[in-house]
Amino acid sequence: REEPQLLRPVHAEREGEIGAAERGTLMHRALQYIGLGEKDEAQVAAGVADLARRGIVDAALAAHVDAAQIAAFLRSGVAERARRSGRCLMEQPFCLRMSAREAGLADSEEDVIVQGVIDMCFLEAGRWVLVDYKTDALRDSAGETAGKYALQLALYEKALARITRMPVSEKWVFLLSAGKAVRMA
Repeated sequence: REEPQLLRPVHAEREGEIGAAERGTLMHRALQYIGLGEKDEAQVAAGVADLARRGIVDAALAAHVDAAQIAAFLRSGVAERARRSGRCLMEQPFCLRMSAREAGLADSEEDVIVQGVIDMCFLEAGRWVLVDYKTDALRDSAGETAGKYALQLALYEKALARITRMPVSEKWVFLLSAGKAVRMA
């Protein structure tokens, strides 16, 4: 409630470019359907072209997918760990009722509905590792940029643990524009 603007990436839009929200949705869609196999930039671009041919992403927007950023994510240690996991989920929607106090929204026991989509989570040793990727342009340090999403990841952690009855051991923000994974406390 105190920092709603922090949950919305802000990008300067120039003529001929798509908006930040549209770009984020497009990158998430590409990551969801391309899969976690390690690919180079050319392979990612070919995968995106295939998604456009199949109508999974809009052909006019496919050119806005940054294949280099996705390839860097697929080469990351976080993606490697997810590949080794026995169970990895991507783009998982959830809806959960909790008190406003538990959600960190107000000092009240009134129920609120928390909805979201977990970008990626995978199991390691019976515990979830939660990963949220962001397309924000870095204006601050990687840690400061990732920190803007602490409330979001805390809510996702509560939802994932409560729904699956399995604990979350780690939370990561992967900053696609910087190719950096930031572990959250």
